[in-house]
Amino acid sequence: FPIINQMANYMSEVRFPRGHLFHLDTGSRLYFIEEGECTLVESADPARVRTNNVIYKMASSTAFILNPRLQIKFGVDPSKIELGTLVKGGFFGESCVFPELQRGWQCRAETDVVLYQIPQDLFVRQGEVLVSVIHDEGMFRNNYFAGRRGMLKDDGSVDSFVYRPA
Repeated sequence: FPIINQMANYMSEVRFPRGHLFHLDTGSRLYFIEEGECTLVESADPARVRTNNVIYKMASSTAFILNPRLQIKFGVDPSKIELGTLVKGGFFGESCVFPELQRGWQCRAETDVVLYQIPQDLFVRQGEVLVSVIHDEGMFRNNYFAGRRGMLKDDGSVDSFVYRPA
């Protein structure tokens, strides 16, 4: 894998604590997950925030027992819609390199994470094949999550989805 080895020379390891929020469209780095788990999130519209706040507050009472579909996650910001989970081998931040992939999404560290980062200016100097692969995978993934976003209901998350790269 000479292309990957070449890019590895420009990468550095970074660590972030659980709860760290990455603003993808305004960032300047592409991140590859080595350890941990991140959730891709989108800001919710005001009606959804009200619904999620009710669900969030119910976590401290016994009312949520009446509806097990609520699947309460303690400490989750009710103003965010969870689109999917990224695990080891996944990457994020491609929207800082490819403006057509910008959707206003963020990525939240669900655990302490170890990432390899490459600055935007160094990434675009990599071989055309590697840049094209990251672009195509990012485009596929963004279209998938955007489509999935349209399927989410306003009564909380309907399932757990973990994106595992091929």
